[in-house]
Amino acid sequence: MCGTIFRTMLLTVTPNPCVDRTYQLDHFEINRVNRPTITYVMAGGKGINVARVYRTLGGDALALGFAGGINAQVLRKALKMEGIPSHLIKVHGETRTCIAMIDSDTGTQTELNEAGPLVNERDCHELIRSVERLMDDNTVEVLSLSGSLPPGADPCLYAELIGAANYHSVPVALDASGEALLEGVQAKPWMVKVNKVEAGQLLGIEISSVQQCCNAAEEIWKQFGARMVIITMGSEGAVQFNGSGLRILVPPAIKFVSGVGSGDSFLAAYLYTLMKSDGHDAFNVAMGAGAANASVVGAGLCTREQIYSCSAGVRELSGVVRNV
Repeated sequence: MCGTIFRTMLLTVTPNPCVDRTYQLDHFEINRVNRPTITYVMAGGKGINVARVYRTLGGDALALGFAGGINAQVLRKALKMEGIPSHLIKVHGETRTCIAMIDSDTGTQTELNEAGPLVNERDCHELIRSVERLMDDNTVEVLSLSGSLPPGADPCLYAELIGAANYHSVPVALDASGEALLEGVQAKPWMVKVNKVEAGQLLGIEISSVQQCCNAAEEIWKQFGARMVIITMGSEGAVQFNGSGLRILVPPAIKFVSGVGSGDSFLAAYLYTLMKSDGHDAFNVAMGAGAANASVVGAGLCTREQIYSCSAGVRELSGVVRNV
């Protein structure tokens, strides 16, 4: 466990972290040798991205997850170099590598994401106990559960963590997909943050418009009991519903570079602003963070200044709920 002691902090759980490799090319060609003009190698995975941006904004965060093989060494070193405190539980198998190839000419992005190492029941139990120990110490202000589960993990892993957090009265933000999301929302997290595809899969419908996103957010709130539901829609913005009202925000116009990590940046900024109560509107700053991230190469590498600059250009389409 990291030796740094926090009074209160964000704890991010990333069961399936990765070594992120991003290659920027002038022109990507199939069946040809491609030579990147820019290469980034960094610790990745949704929860790690959340921790990165949360710390960029000025908060304390600890990243927790599994790690194995040679890539575990790379992951630990990368986190240490960035100054992100972490607790990585050793597992057999190799931590995955995720590759993103960004074509500057066409503005396209191609991704190759490995499945991740095989974990077992003992590994998952150790992860749950690690989270419980931190909550027992009253150091966790909010818990973020993000991303896919590695092969072998019980789909109920997030649900168990939410149950433990609810017992300790620690609010949970859930950002998942598939079966892990379905099981997780039934455990009643404080917040559900999904994109429109994930929301559609959760409800068994296809979402193709802003109005459908609004309806889906309210339906998720009604069916599963989360106090806050947010559905992101990329360049179209995001919808927030908390039982008191609906809000729709649209991001400012930016020069788009890469969408990887924008949802994670959104979540980090939302949690930081809400937990620190610094006078800013959490939803607005979150939208700014998502846009700021989309304007740079590398997940969560936007600056605090870029986040607040972008948030100043966010527009509200409907809704007047301010106290969330």
